[in-house]
Amino acid sequence: MDGSAVASGLTALRAGIEKLDATVTAALKATARASADRIAAHAAQLLRSQTHGTGRTADAIRVLDETDRKQYVVNSPGHPDRPANLPMWLEFGTRYMTAKPHMRPAGDAETERYKTNMVKAAEDAALKALT
Repeated sequence: MDGSAVASGLTALRAGIEKLDATVTAALKATARASADRIAAHAAQLLRSQTHGTGRTADAIRVLDETDRKQYVVNSPGHPDRPANLPMWLEFGTRYMTAKPHMRPAGDAETERYKTNMVKAAEDAALKALT
């Protein structure tokens, strides 16, 4: 192998290393967002299946982009026409009604898939950046 081929290969490798952070970050961000979207959809589906008349509360479940804090948050603010604490009452129950958990089970159901997808996304992004 001649010196110019080695220099060319090293230049390409250096360029890959320089873009590695951005490439991996973008892949992990997309994977985290997809996971948060699945949690929100599953939580809404669970809430609808456990209750009657809470469709507007389920429809209000949303994903907040807090990537400045390196996170997405699945949020259930409730519907403005309903009591402000209704999402909390539904999740944890009250002394008058049993809990109808939907956020926690949706998050728990996504945990293993999230971990697997994050590892795969990081590996694939690193390979893409360095090849």
